[in-house]
Amino acid sequence: MESINEDDFRYPGPKPQTKEAGIVMLADSVEAASRALTDPTPSRIKSLVQRVTNNIFLDGQMEECELTLKDLQKIQESFNRILNAIFHQRIDYPVLMSAESPLKGNDEDLDSKSAKTYSLRL
Repeated sequence: MESINEDDFRYPGPKPQTKEAGIVMLADSVEAASRALTDPTPSRIKSLVQRVTNNIFLDGQMEECELTLKDLQKIQESFNRILNAIFHQRIDYPVLMSAESPLKGNDEDLDSKSAKTYSLRL
């Protein structure tokens, strides 16, 4: 099995110097990792956010910016809210029916019918 060189995946530049740069680094890492989640439930998202942000913090990548552990907790809470909003479960909507004629699953553009009223028929 071929070994993976961690340096190939690290940013070669300086560590974040400001709180804002640190938050951007965390956000980029968490967002990228979240795209690999299968079945992104709230508990999986929370676990991912904690794991990624804690690993970055423990790795010393935040040591040159002024983020505290209290800041990190607030950042994690914010990331959890945002990612849960992005990955929330969506329901299947019923087929829309117009007053004049039913839409029978065709690809008719509903935007072109913005002046018409549609009612849901369940």
